[in-house]
Amino acid sequence: MPVRINRSLVTVISFYLIYFMSVSIFVNFIPIFLTENIGVTSRQLGIIMAIGPASVIFVQPLWGLRADRAQYKNTILILLLVSTLIASALIPLHPSVWYVVAAILLLNCFMTAINPISDTITVELCQERSWDFGRIRMAGAIGYSVMGLVAGIIISGISVRLFPLFGIMMIFTIGIACFLPRVPGHQREKLKAPYLQLLRNKKLVIVLAISFAANFTLSMHYSFFAIYFRELGGTTALLGLAILCGSMMEMPFAFFSKWVIAKLGGPEKTLLVSIAVMAVRWVLASVATTPHMLVIVNGLHGFSFIVLAVTVTVFIGESVPPEMKASGQALHGMLSLGLARILGSVIGGLLVGLWGKPGMFLTMAVVNVLVLIVFIPLFVIRGTQSEISNT
Repeated sequence: MPVRINRSLVTVISFYLIYFMSVSIFVNFIPIFLTENIGVTSRQLGIIMAIGPASVIFVQPLWGLRADRAQYKNTILILLLVSTLIASALIPLHPSVWYVVAAILLLNCFMTAINPISDTITVELCQERSWDFGRIRMAGAIGYSVMGLVAGIIISGISVRLFPLFGIMMIFTIGIACFLPRVPGHQREKLKAPYLQLLRNKKLVIVLAISFAANFTLSMHYSFFAIYFRELGGTTALLGLAILCGSMMEMPFAFFSKWVIAKLGGPEKTLLVSIAVMAVRWVLASVATTPHMLVIVNGLHGFSFIVLAVTVTVFIGESVPPEMKASGQALHGMLSLGLARILGSVIGGLLVGLWGKPGMFLTMAVVNVLVLIVFIPLFVIRGTQSEISNT
């Protein structure tokens, strides 16, 4: 009997695989391009890397509302992808710092909204068709990791090569996006102050607060890890291997995310465990003396970003009304991928100037520990109150 292939599911999986290949190219190699081709300092790099998150604060709510009010959310997604492709082609055209800053700002006005909108579409499809979002998102982790290694080999010391490579992968992404199952924007009547309505959900606020703190430290990592790696003597090819190791370690959580979240006691506690793992990761990074040590330490990435991405995305998809799903994902993006990333990049640049990159990583670990000190007692109190109410 022939095996029946679910073409819609294959299309969604293919989208995540190819899109996150594109993300891997840009996120991991743009800091090297900026330092080696444009000549920016660590402090300038921190500010420039904050441009993308800064744009999130202003444009994310607008794109979220637009997607909720569109006939189909897919239309907005394709518009964002095409605009990102065009904007990326502008970046390498002139070596001026201010020109590059303006081009990156333009690109991020579109690119930063792609993930929340695509996640909104996918989570709705998962609820409708009984798919597992974690396993679909695993395709993104595979694409990110494989392309990290491949891009490191292709770029091989000539960082400007990232732009044609990124453009090719984005063209494939756009082509696949055109065949995604269509998901409507449910908001027939314009809601007043939808973001204020979202913040009335106390559990959502706690999840967003923990995610904000985690992304604050992750932002420093994304801004300065590649530069730190190169300073310790690592090549771009070895950097690609570090990216591959980190992303491949995301597979177990992505595949078993439902089971893991349930076993750990829900989304909030899962996020706190992730923050604890990241604290250990930052301490180990601060004491690394060779790039090979950083390759090993980067394996702890498997319980870092993927946990935030899957746990928060699914939680919002399940706890937010249909007419505000895109706005809910946009709110998360605005806070965790916007404000938190801005503060992380800028403060990270200042810390590097004061204490060097090892000092920055150690400070990141301290921040994570402080988050645990604040939130763990909160859950103990809530658990006690719950027991009292049940007696």
